[in-house]
Amino acid sequence: ENAPVLEENNTHFEIYNYLTTKELNEKLAAADCVIARSGYSTIMDLAALKIPACLVATPEQTEQEYLAEVLAQNNIFLKQTQEAFDLVSAIFEAQRKQNLGKLPDTKNTALEQFIADFLNF
Repeated sequence: ENAPVLEENNTHFEIYNYLTTKELNEKLAAADCVIARSGYSTIMDLAALKIPACLVATPEQTEQEYLAEVLAQNNIFLKQTQEAFDLVSAIFEAQRKQNLGKLPDTKNTALEQFIADFLNF
């Protein structure tokens, strides 16, 4: 298969430098694919929502580099370096090579039950 070519006027992707928590949750829930840094909380958000992603570690951030590498080796998320980043292949490959089914269920039913009990108190 050939990778699709992204046009300059393409309306199929959006770029954000900053979103409020509410906006971020809405955009992530609606996304087919996300390109993001490989910080721990970002990875947890993507994993919880089971969203295909390409992780790009911040150079010299060893934790981000490690997390991106481990997740890429397990075919959970795609990884690209900032220096060799390619948007077209990032989008195309991230949607094709995900193995999000390997991730454990992130729901904490005990915590959810506690919160429900507390709210109904």
